[in-house]
Amino acid sequence: MRFLLLFLLNFFSLVLVSCLDNSSTSNSSTGSTVGSPAGFNSSLNATPQSSTGYVLVRLDGSTPIDGSEDSVLVCTPEKNYCTQTCLSVYSPQYERWSVFKTDFLNGGKCVGFAMAYSNGTDIPRAKMWIGNYVQSGNSVVGRCVINFNSPDFDGRAYFSFVRPQNASAYYLHSFYDLSNNPLSSIRLLNFNPPGLWTFHDSSITNADITPQLTNYSCVKENAISGAFQ
Repeated sequence: MRFLLLFLLNFFSLVLVSCLDNSSTSNSSTGSTVGSPAGFNSSLNATPQSSTGYVLVRLDGSTPIDGSEDSVLVCTPEKNYCTQTCLSVYSPQYERWSVFKTDFLNGGKCVGFAMAYSNGTDIPRAKMWIGNYVQSGNSVVGRCVINFNSPDFDGRAYFSFVRPQNASAYYLHSFYDLSNNPLSSIRLLNFNPPGLWTFHDSSITNADITPQLTNYSCVKENAISGAFQ
């Protein structure tokens, strides 16, 4: 009798588990076939994503996009989950940029960078300005003044992670001209996406240079200059 009771308990346990598994499989097959969309807020950490299976709308949550937007909502088909991101992430044909700049550097200098979101095919566009940090009287508050129409670098650039043999790994910032010809590279002291990176360039200042993300994290090229006004 005891053996029969144990057998029946085990049998019904197996049936219950099987039913739960089948129910779980059925629910997942009838639900959304795409995962939660990924959102990115800077060109430093963004990688192009496929828009297949997602719905892109304006920040009001309902109006379809027309390509003029900067930030958008990307949602699952039922719109039961949405996240805000830059238009370029899911629509790489629309170029958008992030702007980074330093505060005061020794010697009264400052540095600004603008970097385009990757389209997954080309080396992203990049610009750099070496400017002057202008203060008002003895105030520590000031701003980075650049000649927007004359960048010190106007080409392409990207970051990479280097793992040399028998040495410590590091990040590298490599620069190219607009035709993708390599120009130079800088070994980074710190790389912390989506907000900042650090390098040293003695031709600019004797201090470490740390460009930091501004509020201009996803803008059209003609809006970059606003970050320096």
